[in-house]
Amino acid sequence: MLKLNHGIMELGYVDHQGDNSHSIHLSSTSNKDEHDAASISMTATLNTKGHLVLGSSREFKGFSREVDKSILKSIWDRAGEFFPAINNVHLDIDEDKEIRIGHRPYMPDGKPVIGFVPDMSNVLIATGHEGSGLALALGTAEMVTDMILGDPGRVDFTPFSIENRFSGTA
Repeated sequence: MLKLNHGIMELGYVDHQGDNSHSIHLSSTSNKDEHDAASISMTATLNTKGHLVLGSSREFKGFSREVDKSILKSIWDRAGEFFPAINNVHLDIDEDKEIRIGHRPYMPDGKPVIGFVPDMSNVLIATGHEGSGLALALGTAEMVTDMILGDPGRVDFTPFSIENRFSGTA
């Protein structure tokens, strides 16, 4: 049905933040009211067994691991926009399917935390990328490398530091 030579990742929810009042839904299948400010972005890859893996959604609903069938349907529909052949395949959401659900840490201001932990000069963290981790991985790796080597880097590290970030004094 569908052959992939490499993974595909749409950055369809790059501007979608946790503050529901300012959420931007770039996907035509996203619906704020229907999906509690969820956003759908098409990703496609093959797992080690050669099975198609589709995703993904961005939902700000705490630690809930409940599967929302309407989100699964939206992911399927979004994939159909990229791969029209999928539209000819019947999807029975109630069938036993492998569904991956994961929590992706994010920061209230939408920026990841990258830098040394205060009072722990030998501990560096890079977290809070939420659903943008893959897209930001190379830049984060470059920043972390520069921090470890003590190089000034091309990017100002200050906005990503944990220090004074959430105390209201930044």
